[in-house]
Amino acid sequence: MKRVRTVTSIADALTANRFAVRSTRHLSTASLSLNRHTGPSKVIASRRPLVASIYLQKPSITVRHESTTVESKENIEDNGLDITPLYEMHELEGAKFVPFGGYEMPVSYEGQSITDSHKFTRSHCSIFDVSHMVQHKFSGPGVTAFLQTITPASLTTLAPHHSTLSAFLWPITGGIVDDTIITRLGPEDFYIVTNAGCREKDLKYLEDQLAQFLQNGGEAVNWEVMEDWGLIAVQGPLSEEILQSVLEDPDKTNLKELYFGQSKFLEIKTDIGPKLCLVSRGGYTGEDGFEISIDPDDTVAVTVSILEAGDPHYPAEETDEIDGLEDTSAAKNSNTGSAFDSKIEPAKAGESEEAAAGSAIDRFLEEGKASEKEEGADDRVKLAGLAARDSLRLEAGMCLYGHDLDDTTTPVEASLSWIIGKDRRAEGGFHGAEVILKQLIPKSKGGLGVERRRVGFIVQGAPAREGAEIVDDKGEKIGNITSGCPSPSLGKFIAMGYIKDGLHKSGTEVTVMIRGKPRKATVTKMPFVPSKYWKPSN
Repeated sequence: MKRVRTVTSIADALTANRFAVRSTRHLSTASLSLNRHTGPSKVIASRRPLVASIYLQKPSITVRHESTTVESKENIEDNGLDITPLYEMHELEGAKFVPFGGYEMPVSYEGQSITDSHKFTRSHCSIFDVSHMVQHKFSGPGVTAFLQTITPASLTTLAPHHSTLSAFLWPITGGIVDDTIITRLGPEDFYIVTNAGCREKDLKYLEDQLAQFLQNGGEAVNWEVMEDWGLIAVQGPLSEEILQSVLEDPDKTNLKELYFGQSKFLEIKTDIGPKLCLVSRGGYTGEDGFEISIDPDDTVAVTVSILEAGDPHYPAEETDEIDGLEDTSAAKNSNTGSAFDSKIEPAKAGESEEAAAGSAIDRFLEEGKASEKEEGADDRVKLAGLAARDSLRLEAGMCLYGHDLDDTTTPVEASLSWIIGKDRRAEGGFHGAEVILKQLIPKSKGGLGVERRRVGFIVQGAPAREGAEIVDDKGEKIGNITSGCPSPSLGKFIAMGYIKDGLHKSGTEVTVMIRGKPRKATVTKMPFVPSKYWKPSN
């Protein structure tokens, strides 16, 4: 099967202003192709489950694999799901897949429990495939004014190769269309990443808003969606050391001087030559780490290079074949919640439900310990899936759009007031400013204030899932849970949600209704686990 993807080099694609002005997204005309062949091949016999031998050829990347892989890919296409450039690697690593944001994405891997993967990220380094997210470039003389219309970010003062978390906002209401990371690459050049689950909504929103901006007399803006580009997140305390070791010119670039929220174009060594990537320091786990934007044809090569640098056994010895190659696509219906819920057993005679839940969380947190004794325990880097990414981001107090954020929620309600720049608070001029700026002023001081606020919770006895109601001592609803899971780092049940303004102070005791039963919970400051971002103060 052959796919032709329309791309250009990332340095040019993100910094050069070479394209015709238009009000809708467009692609460049430079073409590269990604070829995938089927037939007899060699695969690797390794303690790593089902790792394919990857033959890297310049200029294209050819992945040789068993025919079952192709069959499952055809099934995916029949289901209307897309795949990332690393799909074959995930499948041959024993990934369990779930549909997410229109893509078939790895949720976990054979031989690694969710707890294993979570803790490994906190202590070592994990690579997350986040290529399903939508990467954009915006440029042109009107770009800053346009982006400052649709977001509350202070972009006029954002330095080159610095990033900021922001949000696209709806006119009038100030509701959050999507949360986003905005990186300035030059005076008139920005790189933006948005959520896969909001893809179609975001594209329609951006098309409409850009058309309106130009109609109102705004200067020219160029917009491109970087279709099929790879994006990987290298996260954990060893990420800097490992990434430093694969830089083409490590003496020229010291990653210790690249701080959280900064980015740089860097060449990464691979078996098919150095590959230029945009490397940004940050991530979605609360750990130190990097997000790397990669040309579609180079994504496998760059990922393999980082895996090799952190794994003394990778790649392992080659053999002619591996028996028992299984189609993991049957795991599509798995979900992150069931990983813990399946361990909760009915209370035994004489045992309280709280004790039963306590036993369950003990089993959940202990389930991965045996793997520490397995061969390969000296790995420094592994692939990780969406399940671990979700528990890591929740411990870090980070929002997931569609759960903790939506179109009806403003940044102030979401406890994201800090994304509104100081100059924007004084000048306004962004969508929803009339509402949001009034919300920043509490009712006690004559402002509009808010009716609810996003907070964290420690829950007793059982995990609180999305939709669980929060009630007061009279049984009246005062809020709801939007995300929740057992915390592998803390050994407690943590959750995030919205509660009535005035009850949002840390230490406030509330009740969460879980499966129809009341459970005590305490409002808690977030992040639940201290963040470890690399900053100048470090």
